[in-house]
Amino acid sequence: MRGTVGELVSAGHAVGGARLDIAGDLPRGSGLSSSAALSTALALALLALGDEPEGDRRELARLC
Repeated sequence: MRGTVGELVSAGHAVGGARLDIAGDLPRGSGLSSSAALSTALALALLALGDEPEGDRRELARLC
C-alpha cells in the first residue's frame, strides 16, 4: 500500500488520505497476480477520490 502511494506521489499525483475496504473476485489464472491487482485497484481508487486523471492504465500498472 505504501509503495503504491509513494509511486503515485513520485509521478506527480496528489494523493490524500482514505479509509478503504478491500474485496475482490479476480479469477485464478487471469494473468495478473493478486498483489498487482490490488496495487492497481488502490491506485485507481485513490486517483478517483482525488479527482485526478488516471491517464493510461498500462502506465499506471507499471507504476504499481
